[in-house]
Amino acid sequence: MSELQYLAGFFDGEGCISIHRHQDKKTKRGYVLVPRITVANTRQEVVEWFKPFGFSVRRTKNGKNSKDVYRIELERLSVIQRFLQELSPFLRLKKKQADLLLEFCSSRLEDKTYCYTQRELKIRDELSELNMRGVY
Repeated sequence: MSELQYLAGFFDGEGCISIHRHQDKKTKRGYVLVPRITVANTRQEVVEWFKPFGFSVRRTKNGKNSKDVYRIELERLSVIQRFLQELSPFLRLKKKQADLLLEFCSSRLEDKTYCYTQRELKIRDELSELNMRGVY
């Protein structure tokens, strides 16, 4: 098994692919869409495997009696695009989310305007639905 296949399997289980909506009063619409890839684990050496893709590792603690959590995030379009292009062929559980975020990143990188297309807004909604937890 190649290292990329292993990372893809780990990412399928522990990773998150999303687009966050952040308020931004500087824009006409009042918000910006920020694509994000995250991986979190209590073992630092595991998340360090993702560093070659441009992740930086942050350590957080969730409570007095909890283990440290090591978290990595990507938010730059071009870096996310490269990461997903390399891992996407091996993803199973997050394949649809990866394809949607790849489409979003490609669209944003091609169109340098500050306006979001209807398709980009729809991608954000689709990702939100795919990431919902629980019974709906």
